[in-house]
Amino acid sequence: MDQGSFQDNLARLRQELAKDREKISSETQEIYKEIATSAPPPANSVTTTDPASYIGVALRAERKLGRLAERLNHTGMLENCRFAASLLEACDVVTAEGRGATPRRLLQFMAYEGDSSSHYENLIGAMDVFATCRKPAAPAQGKVTSELVRTIATRASLRSRNWLSSPDRLDWHKIISDRQIPCPLDTVLIARFCDQMNDHNPGNGIMAVADTLYMALKWLYELEQHYDALAHDHDMSPEMELETDNPQAIYWNRTCRLLIPYLVAHFCDGILLPLMCGTPVTNSLVKLRPLFAHNAPAENARPHTLAVILDGIERLDQTEKQVRQQWRKAEKLSADGRGLSLAKITSHLFQHGTICAADIVELCNLTPQAAHYQLKRLLESGLISRGPKGKVGGHYFLDFLLHM
Repeated sequence: MDQGSFQDNLARLRQELAKDREKISSETQEIYKEIATSAPPPANSVTTTDPASYIGVALRAERKLGRLAERLNHTGMLENCRFAASLLEACDVVTAEGRGATPRRLLQFMAYEGDSSSHYENLIGAMDVFATCRKPAAPAQGKVTSELVRTIATRASLRSRNWLSSPDRLDWHKIISDRQIPCPLDTVLIARFCDQMNDHNPGNGIMAVADTLYMALKWLYELEQHYDALAHDHDMSPEMELETDNPQAIYWNRTCRLLIPYLVAHFCDGILLPLMCGTPVTNSLVKLRPLFAHNAPAENARPHTLAVILDGIERLDQTEKQVRQQWRKAEKLSADGRGLSLAKITSHLFQHGTICAADIVELCNLTPQAAHYQLKRLLESGLISRGPKGKVGGHYFLDFLLHM
């Protein structure tokens, strides 16, 4: 190829390349024009949720709630389930606060009455939550009011704030009324919560519960964000524990979780059951935080909040079946024996989770030898497990509670 033809080919290639660049530039400008003319979405916009994605969940939750309410219509079985549910809820709530708790450790705490537990500081919060769940307040006409929220918040912090002494540890009515204990939460926050809750249509049932739960958890998020900003402004460590460093958030965390059964009763014809929403709430927060950050409406969170309620109902349903199975086992054991001693012992065991020989002596007016014989029968049946020794001898735990 001579020099002339090479130059001609090079010039032609340069012309084609220039045309290609011009074409690309023109197409790019057209694309930019289309983008400019189309209205950009707001920076804080969130995709609208299709109602079809959560209506089925709401219907399933209402059906399961109704069936469970029928099965737990018997007071004795309801109380047995409430004990087991309260134990797990207490552990879930304080675990979300960054403090470890398990049913075994909590039962040991109760067996020792808190005097000898090496985990006292970690477990007093769990005992607050457990006691509040175990003996629920009676809402006026089944409705959530500011007074009810204040009572729950106060009860869920009695030990944590050193308001509870040993002699009156169970009579919370007397403690709150006589000592005039201040509520740990801002009363303005509680009043705002109740006002906004009452804005929801009572006819929406479980849907209104989900929307109110979203509002409560959003406020928890805002309390945490406010404290994080405060800690940053004052060069405080972001690794500090929530329990000791952000009391408003910690007590609102407990209160809004404990309120879920009362919200269900408020919007669902007074059905008050010990729903087990602790773990579902914790798991949902990861999905809800982006919605909180963008100030999304409660409708957008319904797939998540309704799933929390449904999961809490299903967990209680599973717990009820487990408790009923163990109760039948205890009834059969009592029927096979003579007298009423074993029936009294198993009733005490399901109501308290722990028992020792001294309890049996006092409960059934038996000799220590006879009490140990009854414990031996319970051990052989697999109904109880050995626990640590306490002030009044060896303690035994209701076995299935340790494996829930």
